[in-house]
Amino acid sequence: MVACHDNPPQDDGSTKAGGSVAPHRVYNIGNHRSEELMHMIRLIEKACGREATIDFQPLQPGDVPETFAHIDAIQKDLGFQPTTSIDVGVPRFIEWYRAYHGL
Repeated sequence: MVACHDNPPQDDGSTKAGGSVAPHRVYNIGNHRSEELMHMIRLIEKACGREATIDFQPLQPGDVPETFAHIDAIQKDLGFQPTTSIDVGVPRFIEWYRAYHGL
């Protein structure tokens, strides 16, 4: 966030996706590789201290079998490199969320 603030996009006057002419950039921020869904669920379960109720269903229209954040633009523009694994980030997020919401 600080890097984005310290490096605002140039106002080139061009029309951007969606029709805006305001200077802006859109970045995909995250991990640049796929993570196993069940691994993520296990991390959430462990951090929450309870087992999830899982109802496996076939892929639905619009579902994608695999995805990840394409971070080339933010790497090139701002030098962003992910440093927090989901093994660390998911429990930290849940800890923050609980503290923030008094849970």
